[in-house]
Amino acid sequence: MKKIYGSWLGNYPIFKQLYYMHDKIIKLIYKNDIIRKIKYKNICFNIKFNLNDGFVSKELFMKKIYEEEITSIFYDEVREEDAVIDIGANIWYFSLLSSKIVWNLGKVYAFEPSIDNFKKLEKNIQINSISNTDLLNFWLWNNNEQLEINVDPTNIWHNSLVKDLKGWKKESIEVKTFDSLLDSWYIKNFEKIKLIKIDVEWFEFEVLLGMKRFLKSYRWIIILEFSPIFYWKKTNDFIDFIYNNKFISHKINSNWSTTEIDLYQENIKSQVNILLKRV
Repeated sequence: MKKIYGSWLGNYPIFKQLYYMHDKIIKLIYKNDIIRKIKYKNICFNIKFNLNDGFVSKELFMKKIYEEEITSIFYDEVREEDAVIDIGANIWYFSLLSSKIVWNLGKVYAFEPSIDNFKKLEKNIQINSISNTDLLNFWLWNNNEQLEINVDPTNIWHNSLVKDLKGWKKESIEVKTFDSLLDSWYIKNFEKIKLIKIDVEWFEFEVLLGMKRFLKSYRWIIILEFSPIFYWKKTNDFIDFIYNNKFISHKINSNWSTTEIDLYQENIKSQVNILLKRV
């Protein structure tokens, strides 16, 4: 059944209905935190989560993998000696995946501002006996300041600076520019950074604006969610910024391939995962 959910058959209505019925049943059975072993090719790690934490937990439980098309890019592009930046590590899956790929020769820097998620990330690092990952309890932004994040109590993977719904709690977080880390001890050996993943709920542009100095000097791969309908009037400015910094944009397809795209043509869509590479 789990193999069906994770395949193209899982997109059919009947299997979607079974998927959600299965979800309700397993949540009744598994009320406490559980640990799942994740295996992708020769990479293996454990991840601890609660099925009531949101949709990502359900994906991990049923499929034992999350966003396989992006997982494959991490695996294909990152090498043992590389460094990886995970901005918005709340779904700590990619931090754990990266730590196992780069192993002892590389480094992972995981940024997570929410204190609850940060503690869970710490726990998962301990469970896997990982020593090559630095956990940073702040967010990256286009300025150094304090902001207020809205925390969804029913879905820890979906905290937002914008959404403020009834029942959500507010949490003060620290934000910094990536460029400001140049003169600090937080990150070393910038030239070894190979891949940056950005998942910050519609504020990818702000994160990149805080990286302007580095974007001019290094040839990184960047993976982010491109969400034009949520950028309001900033969409074209965001696209201009990407192309002015000599990036080529690729759509990450569900069949694990990538296709070069024109973001100006994609800006009518709600959301698409993209990969940016320097020319």
